[in-house]
Amino acid sequence: GVSCPKVALITATEQMSAGIPACVCGEMAWHPELAPLLVGLGVSALSTSPDAIPGIKHVIRSLRLDEARTLADHVLALETPDAILSACRTFLSSHTPDLLDD
Repeated sequence: GVSCPKVALITATEQMSAGIPACVCGEMAWHPELAPLLVGLGVSALSTSPDAIPGIKHVIRSLRLDEARTLADHVLALETPDAILSACRTFLSSHTPDLLDD
C-alpha cells in the first residue's frame, strides 16, 4: 500500500509554498491513482520505474489542472491513508478507468 501519504502531501505542499520545487520518487510516484493528486499539489517531477511511465503519462495527459487542484484541496482535509487513496481512485476512475485494476 501507499505509506505515509499525509506526511508526504504536507511536506510537498510546504516545499512548494516556500518556492522549492518538489519531486516525488519511490512508491507514491509509480501509483497512477496518485498522479492527479501530486500534479494538483504542484509536484514538478515524478521519479518512477520505467514500467510505470506509460501509465503515469496517460493519467497526466488526461488531467485538467483545475480538477487536479480541486482533488488536492479535498485530499488535504482527509485524515486516513485509506480515505486519501479512495478519493484518488474515485477521481481517476472518472478520467482513466482503464488503468484501475480491482
